[in-house]
Amino acid sequence: MARTLRRRQAPHRPRYKGVRVGPKTLKMETLKRGQRACQCVDCPRPAAAESPFCATHTRDGCPAGSPLSGYEPPYEPELWNTDKSIQYSHNCFAYATNYIDWQKVETCRASSGCNVGFHVPGLEKGHPKFGAKVKRESNYMTCSDVVARTKASLHGVEVGFTEACPPMMSKIAIVVDDKNDLHYYRQDSNGWWSHKPGGRPVTNLDAAGVRIYNPERCSRYYPKEDPDDTGLNYKHFCCFLAIPRGTAAAFIKLAGGYAVKAKHKKRGTHKK
Repeated sequence: MARTLRRRQAPHRPRYKGVRVGPKTLKMETLKRGQRACQCVDCPRPAAAESPFCATHTRDGCPAGSPLSGYEPPYEPELWNTDKSIQYSHNCFAYATNYIDWQKVETCRASSGCNVGFHVPGLEKGHPKFGAKVKRESNYMTCSDVVARTKASLHGVEVGFTEACPPMMSKIAIVVDDKNDLHYYRQDSNGWWSHKPGGRPVTNLDAAGVRIYNPERCSRYYPKEDPDDTGLNYKHFCCFLAIPRGTAAAFIKLAGGYAVKAKHKKRGTHKK
């Protein structure tokens, strides 16, 4: 009997919602709708309920971590959230750099509705303001655009999650919702990550409400569930960036004050 020959099919590549899929994921379990990825590097299993990790890594711990340099800022949400003039006038970019602009704080206090602009990456280095005029450009608010802006402002160096930072630096992470918004996370001195969604409070929780161990694999989709939400989906992870801290960061001055007001009710970082 003649054997029927079948054309060899390419392996199916499952895709995680909001998480990049690489060659090592070919044998991973396919996540069902509503499931989250385990935040441990290269883990193929879904996260357990109310945990950043799968059941195995929740029980045993994650063997792959982001090493600390000793220059990470402490996680102090009360410093950013208690005084609403600080909260409303600072965004994720300022928070990632651990920079409080007291001039903006005073302007916020003196104006009706905190009528100040957020800090913008790359503005002081000649990059254009975000807005309708530059939105027509093909790379507008994409990873290439935002990473270039951030490197220009902060003199950052790309590193991997498990790589050590150069001396006197610590890590931030950059994600984007293409042509809509950009967002930053920072690693704190406790080894975990936190962020500040626009004028909202600082938090160490992701979009699913669990702690952030690895921002590349955490939940980053904020569905539009009420009028104050924007429906942003930061599905594109750009990179980890080591930026100067301590005295090495003394020369960095963030630029801000562009046309968009620092509204504080909606999610997101720049486009409000």
